[in-house]
Amino acid sequence: MKADLLFEIGVEEIPAGAVLPALEQMRELLEAGLERVHLDHGAVKTFGTPRRLVAVVSDLATHQPDVEKEYKGPPASAAFDADGRPTRAAQGFADSRGVAVEALEVRETDRGAFVFARVLEPGRPALEVLPEVLEQAVAGLTFPKTMRWGDGDFRFCRPVRWVVGLLGEQVVPVSVAGVQAGRISRGHRQRGNPPIELSTPAEYIHKLQENLVVVDEQERRQMIRRAAEEAAASAGGRPRLHDDLVDEVAFMLEYPTPVLGHFDERFLDLPPAVIVKVLEGHQRFFAVEGQDGRLLPYFVAFRDGGQEGLENVRRGYEWVVEPRLEDAEFYLREDLKKPLQDRVEDLKRVVFMAGLGTLYDKTQRLVKLVEWLGQRIKADRATIADAVRAAELSKCDLVTMMIADTKLGELQGIIGAEYALRSGELPAVCQAIAEQYAPRSADDRLPQTPAGRLLATADRLDNLVACY
Repeated sequence: MKADLLFEIGVEEIPAGAVLPALEQMRELLEAGLERVHLDHGAVKTFGTPRRLVAVVSDLATHQPDVEKEYKGPPASAAFDADGRPTRAAQGFADSRGVAVEALEVRETDRGAFVFARVLEPGRPALEVLPEVLEQAVAGLTFPKTMRWGDGDFRFCRPVRWVVGLLGEQVVPVSVAGVQAGRISRGHRQRGNPPIELSTPAEYIHKLQENLVVVDEQERRQMIRRAAEEAAASAGGRPRLHDDLVDEVAFMLEYPTPVLGHFDERFLDLPPAVIVKVLEGHQRFFAVEGQDGRLLPYFVAFRDGGQEGLENVRRGYEWVVEPRLEDAEFYLREDLKKPLQDRVEDLKRVVFMAGLGTLYDKTQRLVKLVEWLGQRIKADRATIADAVRAAELSKCDLVTMMIADTKLGELQGIIGAEYALRSGELPAVCQAIAEQYAPRSADDRLPQTPAGRLLATADRLDNLVACY
């Protein structure tokens, strides 16, 4: 016979970035564990939210198959006398394996002839072997950080609050961190964590969705994309939907409900990258842009739960965004009081690395490097001139207020390019400054301009030689 298996670990909120790796590990560990105990099964699927890690195994055998095992006994010379009669050694071996002495077989091995016994071991019910499989799978999960709670020594990503273990209609007698499995799951916090009694695994997804919990992260991703597009369209725009941010938001909540927020239009004078960083990087909100690609004074956020009190949620989100944009507005106003060129001398006060001088010294090295590289690759004079000028100004944004704010520090280079443009530098110079750190990751694109490629290459050569 076969039945579906449901295993749910209910926890306090897990960091969004830790959920998906844990689900992948859980699937692999369960597949390996079920294979180890010889339980046939169908697909092993995992689901996760910030408050639960779930595995569903379809068509799991409810009983192990009988297994024939072969055991090696004493040498044939010790098991039988000269007349071929079994000795006490043969009888003892047969008794220990529960077979008749007449059933023993003699086989030749590389060490001579030995006695062997074939034993048919009956399989055990799945309910007897599953607890060990599930507990070993939980013990095998790894997280960036773990914690202990209560009086025990068990470590996990967050405290375990409930466990569900069902094989068909039967409860699997497994425990996690001292919490015994049952058939009671929990609904959304907004609903007061209502208990949800499950008769079979087939009820799980439907009953939880009735209680504001969308267990399937793929469905939550689709809900987020669809709702963000509808909310942005109501403001005459479209959301900036990046897969990484959609994934992160999907693992931050159990029931996504969109909120369209607004900020003062005066903030659109800020560099677009700053607005996007505040919305996406700080708050995990989706920026809204018009059909021409320019930002609009709106954003789409998501709350975890239903429609109750949504207007208060919207005001709260706007209340958080505006002060951050006001900070950036202040930084911009103060930074632009001083042209980027005038900040070159300020680099003399910032140490690049012990024994390797200041940022000013690094800048001077970059100027010489880009000129040398440009000559070696036979770049035209205009490209070399643009790259040299970009090198002179490349690190000036590191001494601005905007980049000094650690929450905006990742915009270095981008802010330098924006300030250079507002200081009257040539577009090619500004673009090279923006591209100096590209690619920032394996998925990032390479510098697109000749001057940008020269500066980016020179910067990495200097770092490699200086640091290693």
